[in-house]
Parts: sequence; C-alpha cells; structure tokens
Amino acid sequence: MILRGPSDVALVDIGLPGFDRLEVARRVRQDPAGAKVVLIALTGYGTQADRARASNAGFDAFFVKPLDPDGFEAVCKKALDAKDR
Repeated sequence: MILRGPSDVALVDIGLPGFDRLEVARRVRQDPAGAKVVLIALTGYGTQADRARASNAGFDAFFVKPLDPDGFEAVCKKALDAKDR
C-alpha cells in the first residue's frame, strides 16, 4: 500500500467498478505519512464533476485515459518539486 513504504507518486485508476477509488486519496491524506505523496487520478471519465470529486478527495492531478506520458512526467516533476519545499 501507499503508506507502507516510501512512496513519492501514486497513480490510481479511479474509474473501475467496486471500491471507491476516491477513498484511497482520502485515507492517504488522513495519514501524516501520506502528506508528501503525489496522488494522480487516472480514469476514463473526464467531466468537470469527475475532476472536482478527485480534487476534493485529495488528488494532486487528474488524467483521462489514455495517459499522456509527457503530461504525466511534467505533473510528477512539478508536484514533487512543490512538495519538497
């Protein structure tokens, strides 16, 4: 799990049925060890409401499938640089 080891970035698919993937972000953000983890949501749903729910749950970034590798790299770098401050 994200909180068991040193995690810098977690890419979480939030569009799968079953377990509420937004709960992953909520749980990570409740734990002090999760404060610096960059949480990135990945889903097939990209409405403004989907983005808002992910942001409110604690995700740092949001991507719609298919994942853009250059965008992903840029978000990771920016987020990690900001969290190191």
